Amino acid sequence: MNYRFSQEAPFPAAIEDVKCVARWIRANSDRFGVDGKRVGAMVGSAGGHLVVLLSVTGRSADFDTGPHLKFLSAVQAAVALSPQPAPRRGGLVNSFLGGPRSEELELSRRASLLSYASKNAVPMLLIHGTKDDITPFSQSRVLHEAQ
Repeated sequence: MNYRFSQEAPFPAAIEDVKCVARWIRANSDRFGVDGKRVGAMVGSAGGHLVVLLSVTGRSADFDTGPHLKFLSAVQAAVALSPQPAPRRGGLVNSFLGGPRSEELELSRRASLLSYASKNAVPMLLIHGTKDDITPFSQSRVLHEAQ
């Protein structure tokens, strides 16, 4: 799947695109002979954040835009490599959120996985190296404890 990078369109564009992919899979499941009732997602790097955000917001219509809106964007399982649960301002995160803005606190909250963490989340496997120099291992631990 593809999604728009922050240089093209800041948050929430990427998660809107990812949720659209889940709906597209369901809309086209018969065509491709897949079970549209059992959709999973797996990705790493910046996508690790997106796959978790997809899994924890899939049952709500939040971030649902574009085609195939009659289909669910929920996934039934997720695998995330090195997800960052809560965006911290600065560098790449500023770019992801669209730079410093007056509503940055609300935008950061909407982008934070911790805002949606729940014991009712779909099964999720978090894979994270302890020597990750971009996203500290502690970030996955924080997310796991919040679930």
